[in-house]
Amino acid sequence: MKIPEKLYSKDTKGKFLFIRHGQTSFNKAMSEKGIKKVKSDPKFLDPELTKEGIEEGKKFSKNYENYNIEQIYVSPLYRTLQSAYFLFKNHPQKNEIIIKVHPLICEITNCVHDIPFNLINRNKKDFNMNSEIKFDWSLFDNIYKSDFDKLFFYFNNIDTISNDIKKEKYDIISKSYGKENYINNIIDLINFNFDKHMESPKHVFERFNLFKQFLRDNHKNTLNDCDKKVFVITHNCFLKCGTSKIIYNYTINDDDIPSDGCLCNNFDVVSICI
Repeated sequence: MKIPEKLYSKDTKGKFLFIRHGQTSFNKAMSEKGIKKVKSDPKFLDPELTKEGIEEGKKFSKNYENYNIEQIYVSPLYRTLQSAYFLFKNHPQKNEIIIKVHPLICEITNCVHDIPFNLINRNKKDFNMNSEIKFDWSLFDNIYKSDFDKLFFYFNNIDTISNDIKKEKYDIISKSYGKENYINNIIDLINFNFDKHMESPKHVFERFNLFKQFLRDNHKNTLNDCDKKVFVITHNCFLKCGTSKIIYNYTINDDDIPSDGCLCNNFDVVSICI
């Protein structure tokens, strides 16, 4: 496979601007305690932004006030929904903006913070077409038809365990939803392959490229118009895997996050070459 000359640039000159979400309680705990201490801690299931993360979002929002927005896409996890809200709720175009929730741009499925355990009851309730800035879930809903499928959509991204075990885990977790042992069953899933990812970096890379094709198809009439910006609020490892030239040549082990992809701090922005 021929590697493109350029996959991204750390600036805002391009049309497609990908932004990592703000600081979460999981990010903060991980920097203090390390990944192994917090990877399966249930208090970090689909975490919210910290106070610092919210204040950063308000501060960075000023950077985008003068940008002409064509579209905004956001991952369905709570931290990205919150980040999109604080970044754009005071934008001059806020009454025209409809932020579209897209499941392809989720983080790598690995830790408790990648499990949207209460997706329908909380995320869709807090961020929807009646919010101060509108969130449209139709892209997500068109892929995951039933409420049940919406709740457990992250299972689609798990590819490093056998289909039999995956089905077994899915059955256990889904049957326990709303019951006392539900969270414990999710933690068991995380701990099943504790030292490995449930989703391989290769799979994330494939998701990233499917989303790039989606952008090409849906913005083909303005593909070279860099004055009309498309924002994507997403995650660090999603960006790191998607912009890796190592994975592009499939020369990476399934368990390794690539060392060469774009590394983003909270609220960093990067132009992705589509």
